[in-house]
Parts: sequence; C-alpha cells; structure tokens
Amino acid sequence: ARVTKMEARQALIDELTTDCVSQLDQAPKKKGFKKTLKALLVQGLISLFDETEAQVCCRVEEQAIMPQLIADAVAEYKKQTGSEMTCTLNTSITIPSHPIHGSPSGPGVIIIARDGGVVCDNTLNTRLTQAFEELLPTIRHGLFPAKA
Repeated sequence: ARVTKMEARQALIDELTTDCVSQLDQAPKKKGFKKTLKALLVQGLISLFDETEAQVCCRVEEQAIMPQLIADAVAEYKKQTGSEMTCTLNTSITIPSHPIHGSPSGPGVIIIARDGGVVCDNTLNTRLTQAFEELLPTIRHGLFPAKA
C-alpha cells in the first residue's frame, strides 16, 4: 500500500512538472517577453564574473530580435558592474524551440564564454527545473498535507 501511494504521489508530481513545462511554449507570446529575455541576458552576463567576451545562443525564433537585446543587456551589465563586456550572437548554435525535459531548450538564452569552457544556461526550462527542485518539499506539502 505504501509503495502504491508513493507511486501515485510521484505520478501527480510528474504530471504537474509536465503541465508547467508545456506552458513555457506560451511565454514568447506574452507581453513583456523581450524584457524577460533582456533580464535573462543581464543575469547570465553577471554570472560569468570576470569574463570579458561571451556569445549568446538562442532559439531561431528570437535571432532577429537578439542583437538589439544583446546591446541593451551589455549596456545594463556595464551600468550594474562597471565592467566592459563584448557579447555577440552565435547563430551556429541554436536552442531547440520547444522545452525538452532535462535539456537546455525552449525560450531563453545560453551564454558561452572561453570557447564553451564556461556556459550559463538561462533558458526558462532550466530555470523552471531548478525552481521545481528547490521547491519540491513545499510543493509536496501543498499537494499532500500531513494529517493532524
């Protein structure tokens, strides 16, 4: 009985995860998505610490808007850190358009430095996975409250 209960709980959590990931496809259609991409870029650049050069990879769908977003993000990075950064769009590496569980994919950016030696995966899929893992105890408690 206990194993069956645990399997049912895991199935519900897996279903919740799948539902959340499927909603990521809607993010680019929402107002403010460009602002979100710029914020992801700035956060990614800051996370590279003392790097001075980086390349940005994105989905094919965002390649047209990315050069301006990169310029805006680099300006914001300089404003926040006081450091210079040279950042270019890498069109030879693209992120898969739809989220794939456990893989850098879907809306967002991947920032590469040192010829791939330093990688910052700032896709919404990866951020969702990280948040879900960190919040799993809270999620479980919300779904399956302890009996008093």
